Amino acid sequence: GEARSRGIEFDLAYGLSENLLINLSSSYVDAELTIDAPRVNGSKGDRLPGSANVNVSLGVEYQFMVASYDAYLRTDYAYVGGFYNNLKEEGLEAGDYNKFNIKLGVRIDQFDVDLYVDNLTNEDNLTWVDSEGFVVDRGNRLRPRTIGFNVGYQF
Repeated sequence: GEARSRGIEFDLAYGLSENLLINLSSSYVDAELTIDAPRVNGSKGDRLPGSANVNVSLGVEYQFMVASYDAYLRTDYAYVGGFYNNLKEEGLEAGDYNKFNIKLGVRIDQFDVDLYVDNLTNEDNLTWVDSEGFVVDRGNRLRPRTIGFNVGYQF
């Protein structure tokens, strides 16, 4: 068969002040079969598997000084719309989740040291499902809340 994907994307990065940065992006995608595809049990107009209609992300970073070193506090939010792994949109839906991350860091000479929490609200949604009907063979979930510490060095 044949398919078409069309949509719109929006991406904005803006400094609200010298110390406050914002990133915003969003997309809407309409991905579908344009003709019947009987070999894969698809009909014209069926949404393509794995294609969320809507995705949104927002990041806010505040930069400040600690002693004489650059520091930052950053939070990121992402929404991934729901989608199915098959043309008939049967079985379990993946996606349709919100995810929050936060990071506090400092740059000391050539080192970047940060403390982070990914998936702050500990969402437990499916990011992909391999299923037949309502019987789940296997699937991937969001990584649970993760607290960590990073040290980077720039050569």
